[in-house]
Amino acid sequence: EKVLVSIVFIFSSGLFDPSIVPDFGLFRINDLFMSVAAGVGVSLQFTRLRGELAKLSPSSLWAIFAFYGFVGLSIFWSHSPVSATARYIGFVLTTLWTLYAATRFSLRELLTILIATLFAMAIISLVLAIAVPNLGTMTVDAHRGDWKGIYGHKNTLGRNMAVLTYLSLFCVLFSGPRKLGLASLAVALLVLFMAGSRTAYIVSGIGLFSVLLLVLRRRPWIIVLVGIGTAFAVLTATLQSVIEGNPALQLQAESIDVFQTEISFTGRFGLWQFSIEWIAKQPWFGYGYDGFWKIKELGGQHLAIEGWGANDSHNGYIDILLQIGFIGLIVYFFVYFTFLFRSGLRIRRERISYEDLFASLILFVFFFANLTESYLLKATSIFQLLFTYSLILLSKKRKTSVAGNRRNEPDSQPPPPPSEVRRHSLLRPKPEESADQSTQEQNVRLRPGDAQ
Repeated sequence: EKVLVSIVFIFSSGLFDPSIVPDFGLFRINDLFMSVAAGVGVSLQFTRLRGELAKLSPSSLWAIFAFYGFVGLSIFWSHSPVSATARYIGFVLTTLWTLYAATRFSLRELLTILIATLFAMAIISLVLAIAVPNLGTMTVDAHRGDWKGIYGHKNTLGRNMAVLTYLSLFCVLFSGPRKLGLASLAVALLVLFMAGSRTAYIVSGIGLFSVLLLVLRRRPWIIVLVGIGTAFAVLTATLQSVIEGNPALQLQAESIDVFQTEISFTGRFGLWQFSIEWIAKQPWFGYGYDGFWKIKELGGQHLAIEGWGANDSHNGYIDILLQIGFIGLIVYFFVYFTFLFRSGLRIRRERISYEDLFASLILFVFFFANLTESYLLKATSIFQLLFTYSLILLSKKRKTSVAGNRRNEPDSQPPPPPSEVRRHSLLRPKPEESADQSTQEQNVRLRPGDAQ
């Protein structure tokens, strides 16, 4: 079963370079292996479905599957119903697979498999980029020399390394094999830097910062001080730039200049503007699941206008609007913020499970990651898998448990009972206290008749 889980993670990490892992005709190998592995997992889940579902909150499950069900209904107004149906079947399989994974494996087991899988992908990509640069690096002039490893683009490698960085840090500080976490963190940072994906840099930074916030979750005064210091630094730099007549923030055609530093969005501004124009034509229910970018008369026009085609808008929320409209976006935000609020209440408790900490981390990172990339509603996206997995973790009925900064205990283990001996072990003994502890215990345990 663990091998099947690893296969799911491998082929949900992104599209591989066709010269390394070719597709089979019209079928992408990622979709093929994901469907097979997820289907086997779902079949195994049905053998124990009744007992496992009893551990989950019915109202939470209804909220999750109501949103995904609405996505399925959009097939009826999709401009490509056959293709949308096939993609949605794969999406349902992977969604049910997350239910299987959340109820079959502990967080420690699943986190170990995921980190080990991405670590192996990082090592293979590193070796390929150094030994066979024609395959392992980008050959396009704009990105020449950037590492892409076994994947088709450097952004795919960077995205996976970003995930590996903050998951490895979570593994080191909270739950998981520490040596594996340290090794994978070091390799992930190296490969991430060599990939040169600016978006991956931002996502990894947000993820690492989120892990540190979890460490400081019960020390709000430190978080407040950091926030005040950051705000003061930004305000001071902004005022200085205004006084000197040098705007701190300038919006260019394809980039943003922040303090004279250009942050390129590599064509995203034009893509977002193109998408918003089409959203305005069909705002409420969109163009159906998987029914926009592959249609020549709709998203395909971007190729004629800009000279290059796009598979998505590189923004998860814009893609939701294109597929299921404002109604779908409202439903999504209702589900998302409901679970985010629940996770916020749980992480402030003194007793909390590692699963709740992990789910809070994924929800927070997922929100920001979808601002510059599109991971929502993707059947073969590791971000989408982790997002649904986190929702199911937050749906579990559980008794709260202690979660420190570094533990090797199971995910939900209650704290040991308080020990009076331990609590007073550091106190200096008083002179009048007797050294014979057994005699004192006998005196305390006298029966009522013995006192006469």
